[in-house]
Amino acid sequence: MIRTATNDDIPRIIEMAQAFYATTNYPSIAPMTDEQAAGIAIITMESGVMLVADNDGELVGMVCIHVAPFIFNPSVMFPSEIAFWVEPKQRGGTTAMRLLRSAEEALIVMNVPISRMAKLPNSPEAVEGMYRLMGYVPDEGYFMKALN
Repeated sequence: MIRTATNDDIPRIIEMAQAFYATTNYPSIAPMTDEQAAGIAIITMESGVMLVADNDGELVGMVCIHVAPFIFNPSVMFPSEIAFWVEPKQRGGTTAMRLLRSAEEALIVMNVPISRMAKLPNSPEAVEGMYRLMGYVPDEGYFMKALN
């Protein structure tokens, strides 16, 4: 079942957020504390999209999308994915697609005109195929360089 996250989910969200964050290039630049992960989840529950995949009481995935006015036109609300995580043992099924579809539905309710998801260098190979299958097209690409 895909559902809106609650404060009771925060301990498990922190675990998944830390697992997700460890797969990015950011920990060596800016480690994330559990308190920061919890704060992001709480803020996103209040003003964005914070969904969890609940498998009979066990949380096995999440999607966290920040929603704020678009920098180039503040009258338009704009999504920025913060984290999209499905536990490795749940991958290959429908959990990720159901999370993403539910996130799209929540964005529609919020009058957000697009959904925008990231593919990180360490994302599972299937992520790009799933995005394309669901109608997503490549958008921006970032390059990162540590300066110290």
